Amino acid sequence: MITTYTGKGTEWLDRQINDPSILDVCNDEYLYPDSIQKLGEGDIALLKGDKWPEKNSLGVIHRSPALSDNEMRLLLTLDFAH
Repeated sequence: MITTYTGKGTEWLDRQINDPSILDVCNDEYLYPDSIQKLGEGDIALLKGDKWPEKNSLGVIHRSPALSDNEMRLLLTLDFAH
């Protein structure tokens, strides 16, 4: 589970894009802007990770958004313990 209490929410890619390195070059202004999905402040998401118990399971490709110099965010994540 992930939620942002203050500031920009987590960004993720549609699973049709299966190369995690694409987030390193994705940029709102230049590359793949329509592929980047965004959580808003206060949104709650359940993101399935690579260690999910299903076979052939791929996790969600996600990242923290870029922040300006004076911008802050408060984020809460909860992970399953195995």
